[in-house]
Amino acid sequence: MAESVSERKGGSDILPILLAMNRAVQAQRELWPNVDFYSAAVLHDLGIDTELFTPMFACSRVIGWSAHIAEQIKDNRLIRPKAKYVGPQYRRLG
Repeated sequence: MAESVSERKGGSDILPILLAMNRAVQAQRELWPNVDFYSAAVLHDLGIDTELFTPMFACSRVIGWSAHIAEQIKDNRLIRPKAKYVGPQYRRLG
């Protein structure tokens, strides 16, 4: 997607840097970038202001976060049991 958007927008100044960074990391160890690594290039090439990157990343995750909360409430267990929630207790909905 990042390459496609870059081509349609006439080339990116960010994408070649990201690709080089990924190659350098891959040469050292098997570590793969997450989706945000390349989505930043897409947002940049689309002309989105960098101050909006973090809110856009968060917006794209709200549905998943909400699904995790619904599962946790339904099954009364944490999705990631290694994490310990220490916040306030909420009553079960429904």
